Amino acid sequence: MSHVWRGFRRLTRIDEARESFFRSVGLEPTEPEEVHLSEALWRVLAEDVSAPADVPPRPRAALDGYAVRSSE
Repeated sequence: MSHVWRGFRRLTRIDEARESFFRSVGLEPTEPEEVHLSEALWRVLAEDVSAPADVPPRPRAALDGYAVRSSE
């Protein structure tokens, strides 16, 4: 299983990873703000979103996951 970890020799703390990401793409993180849904395109959520109940109420995937075509 050593091949699985190739390239992952050092663990990075999440705050360091975020800082490195923003620096690499030339962006500065901003404070959270509330916007209307129609203005939310291309924004990043400031916190996790969870549903009070599972929808659908039981597993529905025919296989182990889902695939998405990014060109569509």
